[in-house]
Amino acid sequence: TSTHRKQCLRALRTVRNSKALAVGSESGEMLLYRIDRGGQSATQVCKFAADNPSAASAVMCIEQFDTDLESLVCFARQNGAVHGWDLRRDTPSWSVPKVPSWLGVPSCMSLGSDGHSMVVGTLGGGLLVYDLRFLAPWKQWRVASG
Repeated sequence: TSTHRKQCLRALRTVRNSKALAVGSESGEMLLYRIDRGGQSATQVCKFAADNPSAASAVMCIEQFDTDLESLVCFARQNGAVHGWDLRRDTPSWSVPKVPSWLGVPSCMSLGSDGHSMVVGTLGGGLLVYDLRFLAPWKQWRVASG
């Protein structure tokens, strides 16, 4: 649980090439913790509030892309919002159009190895591919259940 308001954590991701963790909460907050020397404790270094604290906006999944020029953490919320956060900044860097509700609630994501695309999978069997160069959806479909 988080140390501030004792809330449930929903998603967790290690941040490559740094001693840090990206953590998503049930309330929709995104937190960045640095692991202190020796790994005995962690210090919160950044926090993003939920888009709308009164709505369902739990962070459902987190992914990270690391290059020599950037360290990008992407996350999707229960309400379909998808954001990107360059860890060199204190605020989210970008957002893309929400995952349509007919596709379902986001449950997982994967970034392309070149950093130009991202796929979001949903609990309803939906897939949505974003083109991150234009911050726009490229293709979406729903996988038929058998």
